[in-house]
Amino acid sequence: MKKILFIDIPTVPKNRSSIVEDIVSSKYKVQDIIYAHKGFNYAYQRKNQQFSRGFLTLGAYLKSHGFQAEYIHYKDANLPNKIKQLSSDDFVGVASITAFLDIVKNLLSNITKLNSAPKIVMGGYHSSTRIEETFTEFPGLDYIVVGEGEKPLLNLMKGIIDSDGICYRKNDKLIINSKKAYLPIEEIPNPDYSLLPGNLNDYNFNIQTARGCTNYCLFCVNSYFWRSMRFRPLSKVKEELIFLKNNLDKEKFIHFSDNIFTFNKERVIEICQFIIDNNINFQFSCDSKAQYLDEDIISIMAEAGFKRICLGFEDANDSILKNSHKLTTLDKNIEVAKLIKKLAPQIIIEAYWITGLPGSTHKSLLNNLNITKYLIEANIVDVIATSTVFTPLPGTPYFDEASKYGLVIRTKNWQDYRRANFIPIYESKELSAYELFGHFVLFESQLLKLYLDRFSINPNKIDSLHANALNTKVTDSKPLEIK
Repeated sequence: MKKILFIDIPTVPKNRSSIVEDIVSSKYKVQDIIYAHKGFNYAYQRKNQQFSRGFLTLGAYLKSHGFQAEYIHYKDANLPNKIKQLSSDDFVGVASITAFLDIVKNLLSNITKLNSAPKIVMGGYHSSTRIEETFTEFPGLDYIVVGEGEKPLLNLMKGIIDSDGICYRKNDKLIINSKKAYLPIEEIPNPDYSLLPGNLNDYNFNIQTARGCTNYCLFCVNSYFWRSMRFRPLSKVKEELIFLKNNLDKEKFIHFSDNIFTFNKERVIEICQFIIDNNINFQFSCDSKAQYLDEDIISIMAEAGFKRICLGFEDANDSILKNSHKLTTLDKNIEVAKLIKKLAPQIIIEAYWITGLPGSTHKSLLNNLNITKYLIEANIVDVIATSTVFTPLPGTPYFDEASKYGLVIRTKNWQDYRRANFIPIYESKELSAYELFGHFVLFESQLLKLYLDRFSINPNKIDSLHANALNTKVTDSKPLEIK
């Protein structure tokens, strides 16, 4: 029976310049302290292992069709032995996250040296949008799966190579079948958590109720990869919630990873009511957008145990948001943040932010400083999640059509294309890379000071308070004491 071994690279150490290391590291620690102070277990679970949900979903689908699937972390000491056990009829599956490609290259170079090397298949955002370039960069790569992976990967395992979503080499030529093959929504499986080694409580978890996004923000690759928003059957979402309830500790932190979890009001209310009715006592978190939050949704989310809502502010300048197709405004974000504070003050509001979105100027970035100072001091939001300079990702218009937007891409050193990136990838007429970096350092420095002042945290006690946050499981009756 054919087998596939998924090699996961969920995270790698952050690439930080020594100039900002202390600032950003301290800011992250203080954010963890703030979470723990408000009774949120996120800080406690930061030490847990990460995994890529997509591999578990692919594994579940292949196993349901009679194939074997295994999962392993790229740093697992058993990886060499696992690979040696594969035959030339088997497969190794890897993801093409742009920033991790150098790690993937090293892994694959070792695999191709084996006498009976398994076939190597790659999927994900980067390879799906840069097919020819990826084959050139990875001479040992056999296949690229484009877009949603279940259907093409199943065909590949069956030996049906010439089908939608499968690209491969043939007689030194590339055969590119780039048309994406989507599953019917009722066939999208729940993850097979049995693939994860060890105790499930040692991992961080996320739930996905939909694939894709309704918005086409120019800086986000998600919509351009999935093309549309497709909702999983609620019966499967509920089934997964019950499984996690029966297999995880209470008060576990679980994030709903949909791009806009609250997009469909009726679905959100039904999910929350199911959580309440079945006493699923987790601490939930989600990503949302101000336009899709109202009193009904906020109230039932609070009752269901949501401890954090992440709102996409991104920037304080409406013209920059409009040019990025963000389709929101600063005033709308503030209005909804205030509504959350009024209805559910126990919920942490985290504002997503990006330093240096295209169209930024010295004036707009200084305005961001003023606005974020107001947001924190007025207790409109609890934390502002930045720690990144805007990175134009392959597969987005800001990378693929950079010159159209007045951007100059400075490097294709893929390891610099991290989510938490401190190295400016681009320049514009308004801002050089050095100026972007300077604004980023200024922004992070101000955030750190705002947090320290707001919660009266002694800078000399950051490390000890953070150690307590990581080692003390928070309950509603025992929040972390800051003073």
